[in-house]
Amino acid sequence: MRIRTSTPRRSTRAVVAAVVLSVMSGLLLPFATVAAAQAVPGPETISSSSVAWRVTDASGALVGGATFELQGPRTSTVWGNMEWNVSWNTAITVTDCSAAPCAGPDIDPDAGELQVASIGSHRVETGARYRLRQTASAAGYESPSTAWSEMGSNAQWQSRVYSFPAFQVVALPEVSCASSRLYATSANGTVSAIAVTGAPASLSTFGQWPGVDDVNALGASADGALYALQRASATSVQSVLRYSSTSGWQSIPASYSAGSSLIAGAVSPVNGRFYFGGGFLEGSVYNFRLHQFDPATGAVSRVGIITTSLTAEQNADIAFDAAGNLVVFHSPLNGSTTVSRFDVAAAAVSAGTGTTRLASVRSTIASVATNVNGVAFDSDGSVYFGTETQLRRVDAAGGTPTTIGQLPSSVDLASCAAPVTITVQKAVPARVAATDQFALSIRQGTSGTVLGTATTTGTATGVQGARITDITVPTSETVTISESMASGTAANYDASWACVSGTQVIASGTGTSGTFITPATGGASVVCTFTNAPLVTSITVRKDMQDVNGANTAPRERWTVGAAVASGATQIGAVTTSTQLTAANGTASWTIRHTSASTAARIAISEQQQAGFDFVQAYCDVTPPGGTPARTAITSAAGSTLTIAPGSTVSCVFTNKVRPTTLTLVKQVTFGTAQTSLFTLTATAPSGALAGPTGASGAATTTSARITPAVAYRLSESGGPATYTQVGSWTCVNQAGAPVAVSAAGDITAPQGDDVTCTVRNATANLVILERIEGTTSLTASQFSLTSTPTALAGLEATTVTGSESVASGSTIQVRPGHGYALTSTSTAASIGLRFERYTGTVGANGSVDHTNAALWVAADPATVSVAAGQTGIYRFVATAPNPFVLPTTGGVGTAQIQLLGGGFAALALLTGLGLLLQRRRHAA
Repeated sequence: MRIRTSTPRRSTRAVVAAVVLSVMSGLLLPFATVAAAQAVPGPETISSSSVAWRVTDASGALVGGATFELQGPRTSTVWGNMEWNVSWNTAITVTDCSAAPCAGPDIDPDAGELQVASIGSHRVETGARYRLRQTASAAGYESPSTAWSEMGSNAQWQSRVYSFPAFQVVALPEVSCASSRLYATSANGTVSAIAVTGAPASLSTFGQWPGVDDVNALGASADGALYALQRASATSVQSVLRYSSTSGWQSIPASYSAGSSLIAGAVSPVNGRFYFGGGFLEGSVYNFRLHQFDPATGAVSRVGIITTSLTAEQNADIAFDAAGNLVVFHSPLNGSTTVSRFDVAAAAVSAGTGTTRLASVRSTIASVATNVNGVAFDSDGSVYFGTETQLRRVDAAGGTPTTIGQLPSSVDLASCAAPVTITVQKAVPARVAATDQFALSIRQGTSGTVLGTATTTGTATGVQGARITDITVPTSETVTISESMASGTAANYDASWACVSGTQVIASGTGTSGTFITPATGGASVVCTFTNAPLVTSITVRKDMQDVNGANTAPRERWTVGAAVASGATQIGAVTTSTQLTAANGTASWTIRHTSASTAARIAISEQQQAGFDFVQAYCDVTPPGGTPARTAITSAAGSTLTIAPGSTVSCVFTNKVRPTTLTLVKQVTFGTAQTSLFTLTATAPSGALAGPTGASGAATTTSARITPAVAYRLSESGGPATYTQVGSWTCVNQAGAPVAVSAAGDITAPQGDDVTCTVRNATANLVILERIEGTTSLTASQFSLTSTPTALAGLEATTVTGSESVASGSTIQVRPGHGYALTSTSTAASIGLRFERYTGTVGANGSVDHTNAALWVAADPATVSVAAGQTGIYRFVATAPNPFVLPTTGGVGTAQIQLLGGGFAALALLTGLGLLLQRRRHAA
């Protein structure tokens, strides 16, 4: 028996080299050194062996972006003609490199061309066998097969490169919104494309969502996507299904309990959201509950309820017209062939919040089919109705439904080919007479069936409430719109009309009728407006305001703007003044009648600037009849005079910027040496306003602080030494130095844009206490301690100074203005207090006072002394020494003896009291 392993034969020298490389693998990289590839057609030229392949479409064009799995080398055990233990060994993922430098296994930078020289640690070798399969296609393509492409045992290598056969991918089909194209889905997710080019309609398999089994509620979007639901039950969603030619067949998890059946689906052409829903029993009525899926956020939510008054159980489907109006079709399950139609305005759908009752208008279509489960619009205005097996059509003009094809187990229909809708409306800049009214009509062709009419009422100007709304017509269809006077004289008006689709004017003209061809693209929403003006020009001036940072531009209400007629016209309409206050939307409008159709008017456009705001820019766009806007720049609030042709539309914008309103708080110490930083100044804001400044004078927090204008801020101060009090009220001035009122309560209200500075002043008072010694004695003032004791107040303390007969810093005390102080004089030296007095004279340069002029001293009470703010109060205690002990020359007791005797008695009394106290303490002990 001979057993061998199937590997490529190599020379002994090659085997030895391989062994050496294996032994040195810890030191050497086992990869071939490959130079950076350059983008060239075909495999890149490199120094080592490689495998290469291409990805192409049906035409042979290269398609970049695919991903592959590459395996090899192949090894096996062979015995005779038997082979086992087959292994492809290492597997790697290869993603197409489309631009140099290439970082992955693919070394070819050409999109759609792939080339690999190493599989993990294995270098590709000629003679070895490899296999390859595609695992992911490029965006917008799919691979018909994911089978392995294997090299045979006799694979041909050219220049050390083996080229696998090209992988051909197929472009994913695009969802068509063309006329007569619609789609049907089965419950298993198979989608059929239907082309109604004749009878019967042709069907083809479009594709299938994989792994689904309960699909319904098909919808098609204008951007070429299909949506549907994979239901977890009849009333709950498991996932939202989506298909597009760029992303393929997707399933988006969306667990959601609907509270209704899930049988209807459509995509709004206005917002791109997928709407779905179905009936539910509410009391005895089967109403319709609408839900939505937002592709932008992935959110699923309820929209609202359409009340139907239908008492029989219904099948249903929904569709949107080009304007976003929703149509709900109900088909009863009791065998009736009559379909009920409920039209819901686009605005109602947009405003739905979940439990909202969406207003609708009901109509019926007879003899359609039984159990209709799908509905789709066509761009010609036709409506397709589908049952499980049958497709029927009702044309735009109504009539009898006709069968145009069969369906393969269909559960729903959808299309994105919406019909053209036309709205005809009347714009009345001004009526010549208040009773003038206008009748509107639209008809097929130039003299065909009248499709709709409307007549204006009332006296309002602008676009009238009465209009012909959302008339459905085919694409490329000739229609005629017209107007006539329901009351009044047509000769009084210069009539013109214009039809707009989106932002494009598709037809316009003068006169009272116009014929045009509807857009060739389905889904267009055309709005035709008749404008009748008695040689009228309409002028709108809008006021925009920026915030203090020059951002957040918004309309400004109640701002005076002007449009004054200088010549060539007269002002008509409700507004008779040349200036107006802007409305809530920031605009003010005027209407003028030109003197003749050939007379231009000169109009002075302006604004009245208000204090607290700065002019930024202004301009006027003037649009002549049937013309394009021309812009004129305005450089100041004073405005500019424009020359306007009859029938023009003038739109002007003035933009201003809010000047910041600021408040600065300043502290001044008018008397005393206290630092202003010791005081905290505050402007307290009312609720909802910007916080007021607070902090020390001169700090950043109290300097030019932003505040809310026109609201009252309460000014206050705190802190500072207790020996200081506020002097007078706060005073405020604006940037021009003009006073700004401060209320009695201390409230300041700053006008818009003012830079207000508010100042509060504080002062202390000086109290000078002197000691005057009278008589000839050795007693001096410095032997006395003079104390000022304040009436109790937090922060105030008693202060003692050394007696002095002259004013000096040592005899001066800062006291709280107006506060009561008790003054005392004490001394250890024998003295007799004579009196206490207040000085009213002047102080000498050296601090001296005139102690000898009794007229300058007035009696005062030392128990209640106070000094006014900013003042210096000078007080003195007058004392003298006791007379010496001298016997009278005639005998008897002298005054000194009497004084000593009195002092002796006092001392005796004091000693007696002290003895009694000690005796009581001993007794108590």
